[in-house]
Amino acid sequence: MLYIKRALWLLFFVALLAVTGLYILHSSWNPEPKDEVLYHNGVIITMDTDNPNASAMLVRKNLIVGVGATSDLRELATSSVTEVDLEGKTVIPGFVDGHGHFPGSGLSAIAVDANSPPIGDKQGIEDILVGLKILADKTPKGSWLLAYGFDDTMIAEKRFLTRDELDSVSTEHPIFVMHISAHMSVLNSMGLERAGYNETTQDPVGGEIERSGNGKLTGLVKERAHYALIKQTFNFSAQDSLKITRRAVAEYLQQGVTSVQAGKLEFDQVKELGQASKIGLIPQRVVAWPDASARREMLSDLVASGGVSSFIDTEKFKIGATKFISDGSIQGYTGFLLHPYHQLPESLDDDYRGYSVFADGDIELIRELIVEHKQQIAIHANGDAAIEAVLDLLEPLADIIKAHDLRPIIVHAQMAHPVHLERMKKIGVTPTFYISHVRVWGDRHRDIFMGPERAQGINPLQTSEVNDLPYSIHTDTPVLPMRPMQMIEDAVMRETYNGNELGGEERVTVQQALRATTLSAAWQSHLEDKIGSLSAGKYADFLVLSNNLYTVASQDIGSTVVEKTYIGGALHFQR
Repeated sequence: MLYIKRALWLLFFVALLAVTGLYILHSSWNPEPKDEVLYHNGVIITMDTDNPNASAMLVRKNLIVGVGATSDLRELATSSVTEVDLEGKTVIPGFVDGHGHFPGSGLSAIAVDANSPPIGDKQGIEDILVGLKILADKTPKGSWLLAYGFDDTMIAEKRFLTRDELDSVSTEHPIFVMHISAHMSVLNSMGLERAGYNETTQDPVGGEIERSGNGKLTGLVKERAHYALIKQTFNFSAQDSLKITRRAVAEYLQQGVTSVQAGKLEFDQVKELGQASKIGLIPQRVVAWPDASARREMLSDLVASGGVSSFIDTEKFKIGATKFISDGSIQGYTGFLLHPYHQLPESLDDDYRGYSVFADGDIELIRELIVEHKQQIAIHANGDAAIEAVLDLLEPLADIIKAHDLRPIIVHAQMAHPVHLERMKKIGVTPTFYISHVRVWGDRHRDIFMGPERAQGINPLQTSEVNDLPYSIHTDTPVLPMRPMQMIEDAVMRETYNGNELGGEERVTVQQALRATTLSAAWQSHLEDKIGSLSAGKYADFLVLSNNLYTVASQDIGSTVVEKTYIGGALHFQR
């Protein structure tokens, strides 16, 4: 009996320690805001057109009470206010992710980063193979080895990895190397076997399982054939999911991103992300974009429950647009163009323009979501043919879109022509531009994919300004690292990695680029009344910077450092 009592006491103390540990972790991840703080003696860029600049801001708990002159705000403050001298530092709203795949950047915690310069350090294919071998040595046999960020246009060999090269790493692990576009991947023999792909497998509609001249699978799979593998290869353990999420959270906080976006999630992923937000694992505000299958499941659940949704928006979590894919990646030759690519590999016909990758039922579901459910949709469209097809689809629905302020989003919109932007304005469509394409792939777009003339017009920000068309800009993380400051510099400079100007007439001002990473991005998610600017009544999500973005040299914007990140008035990061 004595032993039983001792065992029960031991179990009690172990449970108590576990609960205490979880409480300490939760508290460290989710600090409480102070009751009332007056930040003063700063340069506050509010992004509020009615009150664009100020020197002080009063915050109570998680909300902004006022922004203006110090003397005026002291009159609003209580006697218990805490004052913080900003010492002339610049304050801006927290960055709002216009489009990304949170927490995808956290993959670096468990996978090989296969990025080449200027993003990563993998100069040649052998560097990637070495990284995979190191990973194989500490991974149980039969478990997937993952790499991400591989770019055939940046690697020294200027080609894809092969199935045989990956087999040289391991024949006892399935291997999945994701292209930087996230629209294709390369597998080893065991990976192809796990995927169910062999020489007799038919290409899916809107996808390709590449074969060599003798019919043997090369290991490269594209678009729909690639998407079919994501659920299997990204089926992470709870421990790995925690590592991935916490690393992504830390990276985004360091970069000043206070609202994240998770694009194209399956139903279970939406639930898991919502739960992670609810328990405080993610301090940022989360906008989750379900994919078509997840949205269908949500609609079914809604009918079954009599119209009661199991997904309730909270202060930190919101279900956003349903995400669809209409074409692929231009640098992967799967973007859908109106005219042929500038230069083509020998394996493709001279009139090759890419192709549409809409899945069966996508177009019908898009119409249903807009017409019957009055819901927001977002459609990935890179090439001008894809953009035109999306606008043709949405134009007949313009009256519904505008009457219900649905704000459908075209994601990337890289090759949008001026006439496309005019149509977007009339329909009520808003683009989010992948602006850093100019810096990272701009020279290749000019010389290889689009040619000099077409490449000048990619990511037409200034033309959007002229058309009074709201837009955001994004990094599509983890395709590119989350670097909002660099993104703003790219929009202002329009300079490629090799120092060449590309489409200088599409440059925008720092103020316009900053708006595209804050208030406009919030507006696209129907959150402009809560975040995106520093205004009374909004959440106190803000950053303290090392430089004033309005006075620093344009080429130094990207090196501006976030010194502090606040979410809901609480300090979550301090450099």
